[in-house]
Amino acid sequence: MVNRDRLEFFNNRHDLSRVVPISTPFVIFLDPCGACNFKCSFCPCNNSDFMVKERHKIMNMELFNKILNDIDDFSEKVKVINLYGFGEPLLHPNYIEMIKEIKKRNLCRELRCTTNGYLLSEDLNSKLIDSKIDMVRISVEALNEDDYKNICSVNIDFKKFVKNILDLYKKSRNSNTKVSVKILNVALKDDLDANRFYDIFEPISDYTYIQDTTQAWSEFEAYVPQGNYEAGNIGDMKDEDKICSFSLTNMAIHSNGSVGVCPQDWKFATEYGNVNTDSLLELWNSKKLKNFRLAHLRGNRKKIPYCKDCDVCVSNDDIRKSVLNIIDRLERQV
Repeated sequence: MVNRDRLEFFNNRHDLSRVVPISTPFVIFLDPCGACNFKCSFCPCNNSDFMVKERHKIMNMELFNKILNDIDDFSEKVKVINLYGFGEPLLHPNYIEMIKEIKKRNLCRELRCTTNGYLLSEDLNSKLIDSKIDMVRISVEALNEDDYKNICSVNIDFKKFVKNILDLYKKSRNSNTKVSVKILNVALKDDLDANRFYDIFEPISDYTYIQDTTQAWSEFEAYVPQGNYEAGNIGDMKDEDKICSFSLTNMAIHSNGSVGVCPQDWKFATEYGNVNTDSLLELWNSKKLKNFRLAHLRGNRKKIPYCKDCDVCVSNDDIRKSVLNIIDRLERQV
């Protein structure tokens, strides 16, 4: 069994029973582009007709700048802005400009990107490093061209793909940018495959890990091959009693302006407002979001549409022992 300790998730965590409700989201997922250039079998992005025009929108810069103004209105600095969401963020024609503007305005402690890496090139790599982005995370979907075709319906030059990641890694050595590489276990057959993944990518990344595939996309019948390599998933919610604390600390802003609880919510089912018409500060303190939080805290996740079929806990915070205290703090919130 492969065991690696180069994970990117080991951070100091707040005791939510002492800090909730917080004045500012710890993490904001800001999705610049809901469209994707892959058609991965486990993802609804290009495998469902549900609200396709809304889901595949590319965020216009006017809305983006309005969002940045709203983020600036929070009383504290956001810890992490993830400049990605449903789709492939590098498809946005102004992506580098977006990064630079967030960094220039000093809106967060850390700015991250997750990409399938297909569009990486020597030129784009240089621009990413020059933008001063803090982390570029590449999702590797397979270890050869045939499997990429089968899993993602895309033709890829795998050697060139690896070469581009190597180039990004080398250029990042003289910067603060970290490179992370992950793969889902469905792409691996056994320990030999797992070792091959690490052999290829561990020397050219700061963080390297394998993640289990769970029912990350509620209400989507994903094709998940059986009998593949097993890895310890971060945030596994197989325990039905576990309470998802994501709504207490995180905000998801989709490319069409919808603001919801969870970046996995591809149906906008957990939407509690829209940044086109409302301010993020008002939405973060809204009664609708407060009621959603209390519903989860009171053990009603299985009664909430969309959430009831979710097998993933995006947050690592286990708050079961302090849930009554958190409920009391929320109920006393003005």
